[in-house]
Amino acid sequence: MFGRWSDAGWQENREPEGFFEIRERLAQADLSLINLETALCEHEQAAESAPLLTSQRHRFTAPPAYADWLVAAGVDVAIVANNHAMDCGPQSLAWTIEHLSQRNIGAAGAPGTPVERDARFGATLLAFAGGRALVTAATVHASPIQTRPFSGPTTIRHWERDLASFVAHVGVLRATYADALLIVSLHWGRELAQHPAPHQRAAARRFVDAGADIVYGHGTHVVQELEIYDQKAIVYSAGNLFFDMRQPETRAPGLIELDLVWDGRWQASSIVTLNSLAQ
Repeated sequence: MFGRWSDAGWQENREPEGFFEIRERLAQADLSLINLETALCEHEQAAESAPLLTSQRHRFTAPPAYADWLVAAGVDVAIVANNHAMDCGPQSLAWTIEHLSQRNIGAAGAPGTPVERDARFGATLLAFAGGRALVTAATVHASPIQTRPFSGPTTIRHWERDLASFVAHVGVLRATYADALLIVSLHWGRELAQHPAPHQRAAARRFVDAGADIVYGHGTHVVQELEIYDQKAIVYSAGNLFFDMRQPETRAPGLIELDLVWDGRWQASSIVTLNSLAQ
């Protein structure tokens, strides 16, 4: 999260040095994903949309130039399926995806992404050093901001209401792209919860059983436990990578490093949280 919008205008998260400490490690990865809990738009666009956004208590926005930070960090995919992707107003997602696309950063979690196997659950396919990666994303925490009367896309994907369909979607992706690294991103969980709920554990394993190689969870703002299940990686909640929350448990950087090997299928050999980096 790069900044907040309020009646007083825009306020930057904090000095960029904190992010720069993180970006060097991100840039070393063969594939780097983040949950972009910030809508990218010009200040004028954020101000004009303010009367439409009274239902959103916290608005996380940033000027498009902040996407250059992601470029410098080597980010390959930004997840936009979260409850703040619409914080610049009804056209937020279209703007954000455009700014990411201009910088060759993939966006996952919105309709119209490059692989559309299911109209409800899109997917993004990209090449990386290890081969091909396929990212599909959904959010449990919906934005209260609607796109009407505009025709722009929205991230609202209540997969929890039809979990079986989302699991089936993952299974179709696995069958169609047998050699791809399949990543399922989930914006979910109770804020500040130290452990995932039983239904989250069960759901994560269902996604693995359906073919996911990585389950990448976020949304609680704290780092939860990591798990290797059937040689696949489950991150129940990655915590905050770059945020302005002040609770001690939210300050540990949500930077997770996975090592995977290909042996006829992708297998997770290690999964660690790099809490020794930026505080």
